[in-house]
Amino acid sequence: MLHTGARATDRGRAALPPGGGNGRPARGSHARVGERDGGGVLHQARPANVGLTAEAALERPFKGRYSYLTGLGAAYVDEVGGTRGEGVLRLGLSRRLTGDGWYARLEVRLPFDIGLPDSGLNRQVIGLDIGNRSRWRNLKEIGSPFGRWRSNRNSGRIEGTVLREGSGQRGLRVLVNGRPRAVTGADGKFVVRGVPVGRASVTLDLRTLEPGYEMVDDTLRQVDVTPRSVSSVDFRIDRFSTLQGAMVFCEEDRVGAVIGARLTLASDGLARTAGTSSVGGFLFDRLPPGLYVLSVDPDTVGSAVPLEELPILEIDLREEIFGYVLRIGCPVGPDEADPRVRLLSPAPPAE
Repeated sequence: MLHTGARATDRGRAALPPGGGNGRPARGSHARVGERDGGGVLHQARPANVGLTAEAALERPFKGRYSYLTGLGAAYVDEVGGTRGEGVLRLGLSRRLTGDGWYARLEVRLPFDIGLPDSGLNRQVIGLDIGNRSRWRNLKEIGSPFGRWRSNRNSGRIEGTVLREGSGQRGLRVLVNGRPRAVTGADGKFVVRGVPVGRASVTLDLRTLEPGYEMVDDTLRQVDVTPRSVSSVDFRIDRFSTLQGAMVFCEEDRVGAVIGARLTLASDGLARTAGTSSVGGFLFDRLPPGLYVLSVDPDTVGSAVPLEELPILEIDLREEIFGYVLRIGCPVGPDEADPRVRLLSPAPPAE
């Protein structure tokens, strides 16, 4: 019997280009990527029987370490007694075990009729698959695992820790030169072995961060890897907040926007400035949690705004805040302690 076949795997990944000039990978919208897998085999049993099987599948991340697989296939056999064949539906659930390559998958294969007698090549099966994805992207990379066994003269190791509020953060994917190479453990530590000698870029896969958390400082680190040595790089993640609002003034029966005012938001070791827009709006983003003081530059508000009414506010960004409306010279509401400020906060939960 003669068998010839081909198989192809394409692992989709999101590009992580530097964001502007700050060296940060673009976070995007947490888009997920998948692994596409397909193959075909031609069978020939001399002298007359010829068969063909082909399958294609797509595996996509689902939640955390889990991903799901869906696929279709078909079998076709042309033999002396007639033509036979059937289709097959593949459904699977995978879980990443250690690192980013080892996995376990529970898969169900369900044959279905395609209008031909059953060939028997596809049967109803429930299987457990345990393996490792080598992630070869070209022929040159096929020999890389064997090259590590022969010699490590041209490679080094990168180690580090990812901290969240002082403690290690587990389950974050580490990228080296744009490729997934490790996942942080329970203590936040990671190890990447077999890194080629030279300059390497190291970052975290932002899609594995929890919503509301971002990397602190530079998100893309450059590391010099030397032969048979360890290079260290650490990351810190934290929850970031956004403060937005508007600034208006009241004059007789008219309410107008304060345009072009410069606001300063300051905390220990941090100061940010923002200007009001054509409708009086302002925005401060990527703010670490903490206590801040918000002030307005009196030279930027215009002559129509009474300077003695300009507020200086203490704002606690450790709590959820939607925004502030800064009202200058406006009437006092019945339940307002400060007529200059209206706090926009989340609505209380319905009882």
